[in-house]
Amino acid sequence: MDDHFTIRESQSDGVAQLHLGGELDLTAKPAVSDLVSRRLADAAITRLVIDLAGVTFIDSSGIGTLIGCRNLADRAGKSLQAIGAQGRVARVLDLTGVGDLLRGDARTPPD
Repeated sequence: MDDHFTIRESQSDGVAQLHLGGELDLTAKPAVSDLVSRRLADAAITRLVIDLAGVTFIDSSGIGTLIGCRNLADRAGKSLQAIGAQGRVARVLDLTGVGDLLRGDARTPPD
């Protein structure tokens, strides 16, 4: 994994949490997408939470990765939320309209 990006994970009561840190860009995409795919394939997981509190940078590739993860969750019929975005990362997500999409429940389209 790139030195500029980290993933920690935890799991409890059917909820998998992925704690991302550093730069969410093109180099991070394979690791995030692969881990999300594996967690969504796990029958014991009903909800996936992606914690963005440690993300210091996000570009269009990172946004695309998060949208792709949301689409995977929708197809799996599972809930996915991204939480904790701060500073520039939160502003980028909100300016692009992706923040609302990622904060909502996968089975409930945003208003």
